[in-house]
Amino acid sequence: QRNYGKGEQIPQVGGGVIYNDDSPLSWGEQIPSGTKTYNHIKDFYTTGVTQNHFLSYSGGAAKSNTYLSIGNLANEGVIPTTSYDKTTFRITQNSKLSDKLTLGISGNYIRTNINSTRQGNATGGSITSLLNYPSTVNVKDYEDADGVQKGFYTGQEFDNVYWSLENSPNTNELNRFIGSLGLDYAINKNLNLSYKFGADIYDQHSRRITANGSLNDTRSDGYISQYERLYKKYTSNFIATYDTQLSSNFELNLLAGNTVEDS
Repeated sequence: QRNYGKGEQIPQVGGGVIYNDDSPLSWGEQIPSGTKTYNHIKDFYTTGVTQNHFLSYSGGAAKSNTYLSIGNLANEGVIPTTSYDKTTFRITQNSKLSDKLTLGISGNYIRTNINSTRQGNATGGSITSLLNYPSTVNVKDYEDADGVQKGFYTGQEFDNVYWSLENSPNTNELNRFIGSLGLDYAINKNLNLSYKFGADIYDQHSRRITANGSLNDTRSDGYISQYERLYKKYTSNFIATYDTQLSSNFELNLLAGNTVEDS
């Protein structure tokens, strides 16, 4: 609302009200005509932009075929400084090395980068901060001459959203590779051997930071949270199949194999 300034109205027993200007509320005295006001929500959020680019190639010959692709998804969020970027690269190759032996190779690389900020309902998050500031207070004026964060009332315990964007970044980076190598060998028309080795490996780094000077008592001296993980999973699959026609009415199908996983 843009009709009342910062503070609160305190009804009196004998009638009337008094105004407490040093209050976290925005229901103080009526804003005089001509006073400059701000639309915090409109001034803060921007138009999100998403770009998606993809390029692929496929080709082959009598005994082989190849597929390549590269793609990028880039998103600039509605909150300034936030973004999402994902790049993928894929290659697949199948080759018939002989009449009996076939080779298949596949690799997929994925890189993801995320720049975010505090979630909307957290202290210093966009929704909490913007809705709490009165329309007569310039939210963008958040530091004094010494670079110390300012609050709009005494004892304020949540951060200014613009201060949070500059001093409380969240980042997440993920690098992932998924690949496989397979061999298929036809010993004869009845017996076939197949082997496939696969790998899924990713490296993740996540960090949340609050710089010194937060108005939140538990974060006033700064805060950092960091998470790192290296994950590896390997799979090995061997399958042997045997098919034969015993008679016009009977067919024999046998399958044996082994699977091993390590992570």
